[in-house]
Amino acid sequence: MMHIDKTAPKPNPTKGTGKMFQKIKQYILTPGVLLALLILPGCKIKSCGTDASPPSTACTTCLDFGSAAKPINITMWYVFEDPSVMQSLASQYQAKHPYVTVTTIQQPSLAKYQEQLGLKSGSKEAPDVYFIRHDWLPLYVLKLAPITDLNLQREPDPSDSVDAYLKPFLPAVMTDMVKTTKTIDPASKKETTKKELYGIPWGYEGIALFVNTDHFEEYNRANPGSQVKIPIPTETMTWTDFANAAQRLIKTTSGWAKVSTDQTKATQIEYKGVERYGAALGNGSNVQHASDIFTAMLKQANVDMVAEDQTTVDFIKSQNITTSVNALKSYAGYNTVWDKTWPSSMESFATGKVSMAFGRSYQIPGVERNSSLHFDVVPFPQRSSDTTSWAVPAYYWTRVVNKNSTHVEISWDFIKFVASKEEMQVYSESTKIPPARSDLSPDLNLGSPRYNIFTASVPYAFSWYQGEPDAAEKIVITAINDVADGKTDAQAALTKAAQDLEVLLRDYQL
Repeated sequence: MMHIDKTAPKPNPTKGTGKMFQKIKQYILTPGVLLALLILPGCKIKSCGTDASPPSTACTTCLDFGSAAKPINITMWYVFEDPSVMQSLASQYQAKHPYVTVTTIQQPSLAKYQEQLGLKSGSKEAPDVYFIRHDWLPLYVLKLAPITDLNLQREPDPSDSVDAYLKPFLPAVMTDMVKTTKTIDPASKKETTKKELYGIPWGYEGIALFVNTDHFEEYNRANPGSQVKIPIPTETMTWTDFANAAQRLIKTTSGWAKVSTDQTKATQIEYKGVERYGAALGNGSNVQHASDIFTAMLKQANVDMVAEDQTTVDFIKSQNITTSVNALKSYAGYNTVWDKTWPSSMESFATGKVSMAFGRSYQIPGVERNSSLHFDVVPFPQRSSDTTSWAVPAYYWTRVVNKNSTHVEISWDFIKFVASKEEMQVYSESTKIPPARSDLSPDLNLGSPRYNIFTASVPYAFSWYQGEPDAAEKIVITAINDVADGKTDAQAALTKAAQDLEVLLRDYQL
């Protein structure tokens, strides 16, 4: 299972900007000059020419990895993938670039990886290529070498800008991995915008709804009346449908929970006799991914957590506060159909103690280990069937380049090679990690249709700037729990959360 080890040391917060890449205007492909060019940023690397077929004059727009060049070695650290898969990707790249060797090194665990990264990241001892979680950029920004607009192609070309390059990827990458800097020329007063891309994902693990199909079937057999039948979800549920199922699927020692048709009245549940719950939601104590779920409710209502300037929050503003309060009340209201003293949401789901729970793609194998449990994975619930408002919380890992690498360009070229449409499909089908691109079929061979739900959600994946993600999550969870436990009202909880988040955002700026 992929998780963050909270005990492992994390890097200190950093402030500053990445190194500015420069444009290379002309190449002379002699062996000596070529070697120098290989370490200079600012061009889009292409492979052209082989030992048997030397570069043509057209190769003045690319870097040649021919036999005259000095051998180049780049190193990549990884944790989760099978070594044979990573070596195969390296071999495919090397076949196109014979003078480049990609050495892949698997770390024994995520905790060990984080420990080593904390000690070595940003130094010459760190690997050329490694990975960070999508919301860690503020913690690593000074230790990474970015790609700028001009770095993606040798000559400036709007069609190859950072925006254009990222178009096929999940939208969250633009929020998480791009640093935008605006400057104004004192003389001309002209504003210039520079975008630097710090990481590219190879896979996407998102969040979706896990449903126990046996529980739905059991309820429908016991309640054959059409007015109370609950269809087994196969498509995207609305939150209204989700709430209805969450209440009706609660089973007690004396039968099914009594659900009033009067929406102003609470569900009647004999809590001491509950055998299983309908849905794990309503608090932040034992609901995995609670912060993501709540912020998605806001996003679906067209409310952002953080403003574009990444220093102020949006959800507390006057035009948003009513919607935000209602969203928090709605989330916390589910504490009437779930018990915070039970095992964590996905653990309870895997043992058949709850009918619906939210999980990530990497949690599928853990649930599958219970062979007696029949379940499906369906899309994350939405406010309505109108796809223009759909939003799904993003979760992914992104490949980055050490700023002290002696082969920054080659390292980035390898990352982009695996991130291409063709190679990402190979990566996804080999690792069973859903792809991070929206231009790949949602029906890839990932071993189970359950994974394809995550692929289909890529176009709706969003994120928000958190500064220090563990601290930001804690702030949101505190607001949720304070309302769920009746310690304070929703508006007071959100006001306190906004104050704490703005302090955090000011301390962790790119």
